[in-house]
Amino acid sequence: MGQINLAGQIAEARHAGRCPTRYSHLNDNEQTSNYGMEICGSDEEGSAWMNLLFIRARNRLDNSWAAVEALAEELLNRETITGAQAREIILKALAPPMPAGRTQTTF
Repeated sequence: MGQINLAGQIAEARHAGRCPTRYSHLNDNEQTSNYGMEICGSDEEGSAWMNLLFIRARNRLDNSWAAVEALAEELLNRETITGAQAREIILKALAPPMPAGRTQTTF
């Protein structure tokens, strides 16, 4: 839940090249903070937990940014896609490139 809440603002910042406005993700941050307080019990530990979640979400997005861009492009073209189509787009975007002269086989 926490990483998902934070991923939107991370993706927005990466796409726009700047941090989103503070109020635009206030609800996501508040939900994550409240959840952290329930788990951790102190402001200091909750803050550290939120920082960790932010770093993990950012790293996951960095590692899968090609899939984010591919999904966004496809949504601009089609407006909606199914879950199966999304998985196919993600797998294709994250697949390592095939060596020249080789073709992909399916089993």
